[in-house]
Amino acid sequence: MLSGVKIISNGTIVEGIGPNQNIQLLRDYHGTTRTAQLSFDYGGMQHELNILLDGTDPFMFAEMDRIAIPFARVDYIMGNQNLLRITVTEVLLDGARHVITREILIENNAKGTYPIGPCPICGRSYSVYVDTKGNDQVRECYIVQFPAGSQNEIRITGIEAACSLGLKQQGEFVYPFEPALAGVQKSFYELNNSAEYEVLLTKPGFFDIQRLVNAGQSIHFGNAYFYQITVPSGLSGVKIISNGTIVEGAGSGQKIQLLRDFYGTTREAQMSFLYGGMMHNVVFLLDGTDPFDNIMLDRIAIPFARVDYIMGNQNLLRITVTEVFLDGARHVITREILIENNAMGTYRLDPCPICRKTYTVYVDTKWRDVIRECRII
Repeated sequence: MLSGVKIISNGTIVEGIGPNQNIQLLRDYHGTTRTAQLSFDYGGMQHELNILLDGTDPFMFAEMDRIAIPFARVDYIMGNQNLLRITVTEVLLDGARHVITREILIENNAKGTYPIGPCPICGRSYSVYVDTKGNDQVRECYIVQFPAGSQNEIRITGIEAACSLGLKQQGEFVYPFEPALAGVQKSFYELNNSAEYEVLLTKPGFFDIQRLVNAGQSIHFGNAYFYQITVPSGLSGVKIISNGTIVEGAGSGQKIQLLRDFYGTTREAQMSFLYGGMMHNVVFLLDGTDPFDNIMLDRIAIPFARVDYIMGNQNLLRITVTEVFLDGARHVITREILIENNAMGTYRLDPCPICRKTYTVYVDTKWRDVIRECRII
């Protein structure tokens, strides 16, 4: 039973309100976030906390032994990045008070439902909906109450590189992007309904994966998406550039974590490395194969393929093998082949005009412009 409710906002005080009495408040859609100080007697103790004047009732989440009141604040960091701080304050009938907090990086105008908790004392978790505007306003903040038995878990495992993970349904973020660590399982708790969810895994410049699932399903990424390449002996200063993101400084025996995307377009990367006393630059495909697989006593052979649409079901496949020699020489062998959509096969290249070496390359294409796999046989 609450009594002695007092609300202070911009110097105006409303006080002395008891059970079942109404308090008239006002939200402002056009100004900045408006907050108020709330105090009340509950369980024989006086409690004070901040609330948002956002059109929601701070007392809407009340149970037999507690009241849970949400609060959110967003602060501008830089560019399109902001820091959202969410707090749920539990006021218990026995006078105890638990505060559960979470900080999340969000973009401008982000909105979504965020899991908060568990509380380190009572173990309770909450889902809080927050709607932001611009880079410093909170338009709405409330605890989402799911009917009993309506929630289900979408479990994400097999994350093998630090990245960001988010969840959408019907084009709207349910869980906006947040950091995900390699080797750490992630779970989303969502409603059971007939609409599919999009699990989004991204690392800007390297990969952007979309997987469609239903509530209750699990996704394991693992080595079907993530893979490692090993820098062979004799190479140093390996640098990989993809969409402006750079991984550099790797040397002999070191492993580099990469990721292939089965669902997007062909992803390429530029690579440079020191070999035979000279710096070399090549382009390779992020297709799950190791570009250093074909290393010989005096050379490394790196395959590459590209497919371009011509007309109808006809596409032009261009295959290149670049030989980088220990003495600093460099040979490039190419072949062009007309193929159909979704073609896959093994293609023999003509002998190198300089060293007469021949190569056979396996290429798997998708649709008319995507390379799924390219490797020397």
